[in-house]
Amino acid sequence: MNAYLREITGRDITAKDFRTWAGTMLAARELFLLGPAKSQREAERNMIRAIDAVAKRLGNTRTVCRKYYVHPGLVRAYLQGLTRRSLRSADGEGAPRASHRRAQARGGRGIAVFAGRRGEA
Repeated sequence: MNAYLREITGRDITAKDFRTWAGTMLAARELFLLGPAKSQREAERNMIRAIDAVAKRLGNTRTVCRKYYVHPGLVRAYLQGLTRRSLRSADGEGAPRASHRRAQARGGRGIAVFAGRRGEA
């Protein structure tokens, strides 16, 4: 599988890269739905919830998922409060706007948008 991925992409890419991407996207989605934390303690609790959701989906432990399958940039950004409030509705409550749900569904760029920066995905 890994040889095939390298052959078709011309890059040093493995199946683990896809699993890490999936884990990171799952965590980003959970954090996005939880919204910005009001305190450091809430941010840490939200991160645990998000990592637990990833662990359940990937069939792994919280520790393994956080260490190997969720990009540390996402963890760091959320814990530092670097989220984009603009991804929520205008009043800060409720479901994400439809345009942002579509953008999120497109994949990896959502991580950089979540953190409010380009190139961190």
